[in-house]
Amino acid sequence: MKDPNNNPGQGLFSHIDDFASVNMVVTKFPAIRELKLKNKEHYNTIY
Repeated sequence: MKDPNNNPGQGLFSHIDDFASVNMVVTKFPAIRELKLKNKEHYNTIY
């Protein structure tokens, strides 16, 4: 994280998605629902 050239482009520890963003989402939406996905098309239908 100290070397910006070695950080991932996206994901939890990137410059665009960080712990503060995840924490804000959890605060707004505290319920967690786990779904078993069959495939990518199934994923696309739930959102």
